[in-house]
Amino acid sequence: MLEDIALDVLLLTENEHSIETADPLERAEIVRRWQPYFEQLPEYEYLREELTSEWP
Repeated sequence: MLEDIALDVLLLTENEHSIETADPLERAEIVRRWQPYFEQLPEYEYLREELTSEWP
């Protein structure tokens, strides 16, 4: 689900790249859209860390 949300952001910006190569504005929007889910399910915070660990 988190990757689907990220892909939605990338499709809106019409950039054809992966979540790992998202630019800083795309990353910020992805994290913003993820926030409500992590607020409700804090035990899954480790997933956000795993998915964003490769971002510069």
